[in-house]
Amino acid sequence: MRRTLPLCLLALGLAACAPRSVLVSYPRPATPEAREAARALGSAYLLIGKPPAAPLSRLAAERPFDVDASAFADELNAQLSRRGAGILAYRVVDDVSREEYARRLNPSSLLVVRFETLTLSRERREKSVKVKDKESGADKTVKVPVFVFRARLGLRARLALNPERRTLTDSPLQVGLQEEVVSESGRDITEAEWAAGIGQKLARRAAQMLPELFPPVPAVQRKRTLYVDKKAPLSVEAAKKASQGLWEEASALWAERVEAVGGWKDPMNLALAAERRRLYAEAGRIYRSAQAAARGDKEAAKIPWTEIYADLAAGEESLGGSSEQALRWFSAPFSVLPFSDETTSVDGPERLRALAQEALRRGGYNVLPLEAVDIVLRSRGYSQGGQLKRVKSEDIAEWLGSQRLLFGDITEFRDIMLGVYGQRTVAGELRIWDSETEAALWASALPAVTSSGLTVNGTEAVARLGGQLLRGLFERTAGTPLGPESALFVRQNLERFPLRPREP
Repeated sequence: MRRTLPLCLLALGLAACAPRSVLVSYPRPATPEAREAARALGSAYLLIGKPPAAPLSRLAAERPFDVDASAFADELNAQLSRRGAGILAYRVVDDVSREEYARRLNPSSLLVVRFETLTLSRERREKSVKVKDKESGADKTVKVPVFVFRARLGLRARLALNPERRTLTDSPLQVGLQEEVVSESGRDITEAEWAAGIGQKLARRAAQMLPELFPPVPAVQRKRTLYVDKKAPLSVEAAKKASQGLWEEASALWAERVEAVGGWKDPMNLALAAERRRLYAEAGRIYRSAQAAARGDKEAAKIPWTEIYADLAAGEESLGGSSEQALRWFSAPFSVLPFSDETTSVDGPERLRALAQEALRRGGYNVLPLEAVDIVLRSRGYSQGGQLKRVKSEDIAEWLGSQRLLFGDITEFRDIMLGVYGQRTVAGELRIWDSETEAALWASALPAVTSSGLTVNGTEAVARLGGQLLRGLFERTAGTPLGPESALFVRQNLERFPLRPREP
């Protein structure tokens, strides 16, 4: 699918929007190789192998090189959408041979991307810059150190058709990055400091280059109309969600309008949302319903119905559509239960629970609101995660009307400062129970740990200690203690469970 054109520049402008155009793409393969590639990339399951540890031993004391799997999958999905293809789901894996969710999702292919090597280098230079003298205010020229950092990321991508697992592409890729950093304070900037911020830049560049490894597939672009009733707040809000790529959330709002208002324009929007998600059969059914409702309408008479249905048929034939199994997988009701707490933190576990709920929602799951979950549990006499250990998961699922339950056991949530040395830790286990199998479906317990202050001089030590104290105070005041570590804990664990990328 193609990137949505901006619906409006600002929310105020959005309220005055007329119908807008949205681009969709369909592959037009002309050779057997291109047809095979189009089929494979129609609804690929992306499996990401991360580097096992920091590339240099001294980086382990700082934040190691990391790849945000969701950001990588989002960017790759946006690139593939220009071919009328896309990522059905993604997850981080350690061993592809033991992948257990492919049979449940039934993707068109397995796309395995392994981040293998990262090499870093640093070159120190000097540069003359003009600064103002603090006493006289006059300009003067001083020399400051300039550091030229270079990084090279090596990865390998293998694309194999599903279910036969026949390999179409198995190729290496090298991604380079160079940056010049001026140290106006004269302080030495280490490779470790620079490496902490380059992971996402390298991953984004890799996602942009990766489609070049696959056989080219020509695509045709179509314009579809998104209908916005500028006098109806619900319609405006739905259009805003669509402009952000939140097509499922937008669909829920359009469905409300269909029930309350009727007509044919909101069904057209619903059909477009299904088309964007490559649910071609569903899109066809809704388009035909909208066409029947629009019979006799002069505006609807201009819609290229024949072309739309031909495109949907081509999508079904060439891409196979998105897996109906995957649609059922992601639409199953999901509840995030209160986390049990073995720490002294008051806000930490609840904050982690909220982050997990949002990560699953963003990952395409049908997650119940936390408030709704709490109301049901409190009505049964349970308000804390630790109490739920005495209850059968089957009973909790029945109370909530959920197929899946996410449990969280938090064992560490602490910020330790010993002089200038600091260590911040969030640890515990997340696990998912499924009512279909009446057993645990998934579990992960990767701790999030950051350290600082191991190699600093005296002046920097005082500044760093003050910064640690201020950060801790700010986080506690804002109700977000250990904010970065909490986000990292949730992300690096849940990205090991199948998630959907954001629609471009």
